[in-house]
Amino acid sequence: AGRQREAARWFRRVVCPEVTQQLLERYDAGQDPAPALERYNRAMGAYAAAGRPNEVMEVMRAMVRKEVAKPDIVSFNCLIAAHAAAGAPQKAHAWLQRLPQWGVKANEYSFSSVIGAYA
Repeated sequence: AGRQREAARWFRRVVCPEVTQQLLERYDAGQDPAPALERYNRAMGAYAAAGRPNEVMEVMRAMVRKEVAKPDIVSFNCLIAAHAAAGAPQKAHAWLQRLPQWGVKANEYSFSSVIGAYA
């Protein structure tokens, strides 16, 4: 467990929010051929890896507001993982409980992220 936390701290220093923001701008400008959901999930994944749940939430809100895609299990797993990485297990758990409201079914990654957050 100690090495996982050390790796997470190192990775948070490496992930550059500015690059993620540039990617989102590129997506919005239509310069990326990937489907919208995949593009937004990539951006949320980068913020989640950095333990930045607020940014993950902002990206998800933008995706819903712009009506480019409906969040899927990958989207929510990014949000859950971001809260877990940020040391907020209760928030990760709360998002796990909200999945049915969105018509999304939790998977192994969802549960393991919440369990890991409490460890």
